Amino acid sequence: MIVLGGWGAWGSLITTSLTLALIDWLPGDQGRVTSVLIAMVGASLFTFGQFLHDHDVEEMFDPVEGTRVVVRNKHHFFWIPIRWWGALLAASGVAGAIFGV
Repeated sequence: MIVLGGWGAWGSLITTSLTLALIDWLPGDQGRVTSVLIAMVGASLFTFGQFLHDHDVEEMFDPVEGTRVVVRNKHHFFWIPIRWWGALLAASGVAGAIFGV
């Protein structure tokens, strides 16, 4: 059972390590600041995932049908594209900053 594809493993690893490094860098208990940093990391992961989605494309010509075929490489973590993991992480960071969780 394959749960990682393309840059999905690296995207999740980079996001996790960056989040933990930023949280460790903060002095003391900074709940809202941590949430804002998590939102920023999520936004950067979304941007990275969107870049991969837009630029990792192969176009081929099907001589039988006479049409152009577009093939995209999938970059996912647990079958969810990493750009949507970034959106989920950013939304949870914003919710944490608003509600002080």
